[in-house]
Amino acid sequence: MKKIENTSFLYLIIEIFTLIIAGIIIWPLFDIFWCNVITHSEFHYSVFEHIVGPIIFGIIAGIIFWLFNVMSKKNKK
Repeated sequence: MKKIENTSFLYLIIEIFTLIIAGIIIWPLFDIFWCNVITHSEFHYSVFEHIVGPIIFGIIAGIIFWLFNVMSKKNKK
């Protein structure tokens, strides 16, 4: 099996996809915990906050993490 380098475009796509899936799963769970334990308020699920928000976060965070990998590899050369 071919190893994927952490500076390749395929690695960027996989990283973004992974962050989006993790965000869509973890963010609503954290929000439920926050509403029930910290603020004692009612939990309301919204599409923008619990789906679109993690997608935007996943894209931005994935690109930033990938750029750090590219820059660190460039500095090692």
